[in-house]
Amino acid sequence: MASRLVNRVYRVQWSDFQRQPPPNATEDAHIETTAKLNYGYSTGSYGARLADTVTVTIQLLGPKSWAKKQRIQSWPKQDRDDLLKHEQGHYDITALMGRDMFIDLMAIKSQTFSSLNALKTEVNKIGGQYAPQVIQDKYDAKQETNHGRNATQQKMWNGYFQAAITRQRSPVVRAPGAVYKVRLVDILKKAGKI
Repeated sequence: MASRLVNRVYRVQWSDFQRQPPPNATEDAHIETTAKLNYGYSTGSYGARLADTVTVTIQLLGPKSWAKKQRIQSWPKQDRDDLLKHEQGHYDITALMGRDMFIDLMAIKSQTFSSLNALKTEVNKIGGQYAPQVIQDKYDAKQETNHGRNATQQKMWNGYFQAAITRQRSPVVRAPGAVYKVRLVDILKKAGKI
């Protein structure tokens, strides 16, 4: 099986929020996502190499995601849509960080490492650069989107996500059948968000 990125694109729906909200929750919704990394390798007298079996799977964890559905259903449609779009942003953060991690891992596929430990150290280093929780927290911060309540900031963050989805890297970096897009962390750094 060749390396692959799974579920980079997914449209969040209210039915994804399966858990009951905690009684003391101050937010109206909370989504849990993860990017799971699996990879193989080969070893020999030459050292170690990453196998072409890297899989990064983006997952929405429905049983850990919740929404105050009864309350939300009483809102005007636009308000419901805006909150769902905010929660989509959380998914997109994980998905874009997972995509960027996958691209960086593909870049080391042709390298030979002195040992399996050296290879695992490099994979862990790359993975550590794409831990999305810091960005998830920043996205929700009071001075940012405030859990989707600040429409001006939400619009700005939506723009950052869109740029990471559509803007080509400069200089252009190509892979078979694709042109790599700008890393989300680079967009957020340029915007002074991280």
